[in-house]
Amino acid sequence: MSLLMAKELREKRANLWTQANEIIERAASEKRDRTAEENEQIDRIHDEMDSLQREIERLERHKELDQALSESRGVVSGLQ
Repeated sequence: MSLLMAKELREKRANLWTQANEIIERAASEKRDRTAEENEQIDRIHDEMDSLQREIERLERHKELDQALSESRGVVSGLQ
């Protein structure tokens, strides 16, 4: 289940990147500097992307630990 959540978070993160990129590309195509408001939007988007990435990493790490624990259940260390 956590990997499904991680996939959804990755999709959300990709959508956020698209939003930030659109802001950047729009200003570039109009041959102008980004406004303060546009930069603030980009910063907020990047902050949310960073937060999503941390959550993705947590979920993936938890899944890895769960698998390792499942594989080692009932095995006494050194007595295999």
